[in-house]
Amino acid sequence: MIADLDTMTWDAVVIGGGPAGAMAACMLARAGHTTLVLERTPTPRAKVCGSCLHGRGVDVLDRNGLGDLVANAPLLHTAELRAGRRRARVRLPVAGRIVARDEFDAQLLERARAAGATVRRGVRGTPLCVDGDRARLRIATGDDVRDIFARVIIDARGLGAEGDVHVAPRGRIGVGALTAPMPRAREPGVVTMACGRHGYVGVVMLPDDRLDIAGALDVQRVRALRGDLAAVVASIFDDAEVAAPIEPARLSWSATPTLTRHPASAASARDRLLRIGDAAGYVEPFTGEGMAWALQSGEAVAASAAAFIADTKPEFAAAMWNAKHRALFARRHRSCAAVAHLLRHPRTTRLAVSALARWPSLARWPLGAGARDDAADVGAAR
Repeated sequence: MIADLDTMTWDAVVIGGGPAGAMAACMLARAGHTTLVLERTPTPRAKVCGSCLHGRGVDVLDRNGLGDLVANAPLLHTAELRAGRRRARVRLPVAGRIVARDEFDAQLLERARAAGATVRRGVRGTPLCVDGDRARLRIATGDDVRDIFARVIIDARGLGAEGDVHVAPRGRIGVGALTAPMPRAREPGVVTMACGRHGYVGVVMLPDDRLDIAGALDVQRVRALRGDLAAVVASIFDDAEVAAPIEPARLSWSATPTLTRHPASAASARDRLLRIGDAAGYVEPFTGEGMAWALQSGEAVAASAAAFIADTKPEFAAAMWNAKHRALFARRHRSCAAVAHLLRHPRTTRLAVSALARWPSLARWPLGAGARDDAADVGAAR
């Protein structure tokens, strides 16, 4: 399965086949670069994700001829926020889409393959060192282990990325579960967010009538309940006075590492490595921000990767991506971090929900301000 991968020096090796990695591979392959994508999961699978794609992500797909992937996905148009007895229903400033991650990820990765990228599933990749103008990686599947070379490595391994990473001491973990199809269990196009003392949980209906239940939980509370994720989720629904669509204990829950984390930098000249998506930094997102960040970074990294491939000075290529990443995401990360901080204080959360119920236009800041500015931002960063 990997015997033919060590016969050449690749222009780019992308580690991780999620939205960020697949988007980057698609852009690089279209530009004529020999591109290899390594995805550790053998088959597509569901991810811990709210399944909401923000309008920014839809824009990325549209301007790169990939909009058909979500053209038939249900619109995400409304957020319903609940905290205690407080309720607010707000129209999202920019409509997004509701997607099933297992299907969307597989389709986007297939588009990268169609563009000319080589895609291998069930293969792990680990950066090792730099030999001259090439980076060495170790790849493995089962007992077969080999070393390969690339002009640049694109690290799209998500929250599991390695290296010098600062993890927020009060960060929350992500959790998620899918129900069986439950027709009419939720209003289509609406994400309901229950806010409680120990985190928040969102519920949205997928195109196939399954419910996606995902949230962010306080680590200390999870530890206090000896890892009982369902119990923490149930307590959040109770705090928000929201009827759970199904008893949480009946579902199979998955969890992520701590969500809010930042590597020392988004690029490393010494390692000929560019980090994208969650691997380049992550804060607790809302209404599909996480998927949009992944697609945006996959689109925008191509120019910096090309600088490595063209044998431009590594320091210049790395500085190029660090500057571009800051320009695209620093403001949005700060906004989401501010909302995440607010949600740690139940009384403030209830007041905020009351304010949104009275003045829905306030939702433009946390839920979508500036969504249509990103094409200009990408162009400026290039």
